[in-house]
Amino acid sequence: MVFADILDKALVVSGPVLDGFLCAAILLRNRWRSFPALLAFALLDLVSSPLLYWVDPGGTSRLYTRLYVGYDVCSFLLQLLILYDVARNVLKPGDAWDARALRALTLLGISGVAIALAATIVLQPTEIHGTVNIFLRAEVFSSLLTCELVIGMMLSATKVGLTWRSHVMAVGQGLMLWALVVASEEGLYAHVGPNHPFGRFFYYARVLDYLVVVGYWTVSLWNEEPARRPTAPALRKYIVALHEQVQYDLGNTGH
Repeated sequence: MVFADILDKALVVSGPVLDGFLCAAILLRNRWRSFPALLAFALLDLVSSPLLYWVDPGGTSRLYTRLYVGYDVCSFLLQLLILYDVARNVLKPGDAWDARALRALTLLGISGVAIALAATIVLQPTEIHGTVNIFLRAEVFSSLLTCELVIGMMLSATKVGLTWRSHVMAVGQGLMLWALVVASEEGLYAHVGPNHPFGRFFYYARVLDYLVVVGYWTVSLWNEEPARRPTAPALRKYIVALHEQVQYDLGNTGH
């Protein structure tokens, strides 16, 4: 019990510390221009983690539950904005979005919603009812959808010459790892129920996953990214034509 208390306090402290390092890396290296949502995401966790622990270390009060639900909703919305930032860096090579890639990503999103929704419906939590049941299903749905969208955007990123160690890839990889562990953790928790003796380890796995992801983001965004690989000739031709079309349209608008 003493060890568990020490571990809980260490995790509560380490989270905001790493969030602070991530915020510093984003601001000092001017990465906020490319990833403003990631900065907001880190700031949210930097403030909310100590606040939630201060309100109720045990996490059982009604006020804690309301604050946590509000935090989780804001966190999910910011994750969607992070996905938007990743998409913007990948699918907007010039002054306009890559229409073909955007259509493909839209289709992927629709199929991702269907798959995530089906998995959420099939999920049958053990001894979990009411609001907690709804909240758990929402976590699984959002995490699975995030994984599928990130995979699609990372595949698109390789086509425009982004290497696996680029900032966009690093943000996408971290977000996918975070969402994958959350979906797995919530699925296992739903299967074994809240009274399982190893239930606490699911919480530790989730928190440690977040700390690893934040650390990975911090190191990746602090370092300079490698140069892009040469763009494929067909894609380069398309980008040039798209840029010329935009310039032509702007010229006509001016007249």
